Amino acid sequence: MMTAPFFNYHTHTKYCDGTSYPYEYVEQAIQKKFKYLGFSAHAPLNIKYDWTITKEKIKIYCNDINSIKNNNKLQILLGLEADYAPYISYEFNFLKNIYNLDYIIGSVHLVLAPDKQNYWFIDSNEKNFIEGLSILFKNDIKKAVTTFYEQTSEMIINEKPDIIGHLDKIIMNNKERFFKTDEKWYRQLVMQTLDVIKPDGPIVELNVRGLYKKRINSSFPEIWIVKECKKRNIKMTVSSDAHMPSEISTLLAEGINILKYCGYDKIYYLTKLGIKETNI
Repeated sequence: MMTAPFFNYHTHTKYCDGTSYPYEYVEQAIQKKFKYLGFSAHAPLNIKYDWTITKEKIKIYCNDINSIKNNNKLQILLGLEADYAPYISYEFNFLKNIYNLDYIIGSVHLVLAPDKQNYWFIDSNEKNFIEGLSILFKNDIKKAVTTFYEQTSEMIINEKPDIIGHLDKIIMNNKERFFKTDEKWYRQLVMQTLDVIKPDGPIVELNVRGLYKKRINSSFPEIWIVKECKKRNIKMTVSSDAHMPSEISTLLAEGINILKYCGYDKIYYLTKLGIKETNI
């Protein structure tokens, strides 16, 4: 039975928008008695953003992670958090093969606008969230949120990530301002998205970063969604979405308790030999 967190696969370093070098996260993971640590730099895109790794640095990043993999105290995995953003993102299999990755977290941070040219960056701050909604979607919140979940479903079906990152990230900067998460139309969108995730498909992460950064009062996804995942026998894991070494284990135990509360008795994790499970 799992008595304490022993892994984190959602980890960002100086190579994208994190604070520190990979070896500093490894030192912290060993101190916390982790067994597995996965690195997941934001994958490059065909448009430059300051939070993604550049095409020039990605090989250096991969070499750096691979150079510290031989560690008898900790199994280290090389991954990317790859955005699914139509027209500007790379196919996940392409990234996996060209960089010999152990896994990919698939996420949506950039929502394609109706003009098919611009992107609404939902993971910025509240001001940019509101401006993007106004300028790109003419304040049509249903259209904007529908696009987010349709894009997420397309990613799951077409790109087949190993882990689905912060499934309902769209709620973070909304803060119940433009819609409530108990509205029927919103819940239907979430259900439709969950319906494309198969029990033998990708793992859904329970991401606690919004909680410990005090940007939201729930995990991603919210508890009601976790319960719906359990009904569908969808595999789940926990993630701290660390951007500095001290965050790799933050609130992971609380995340495990949320899974238990929602009816889960097993949690899933990645190894070099594939997906494993353990009781919680």
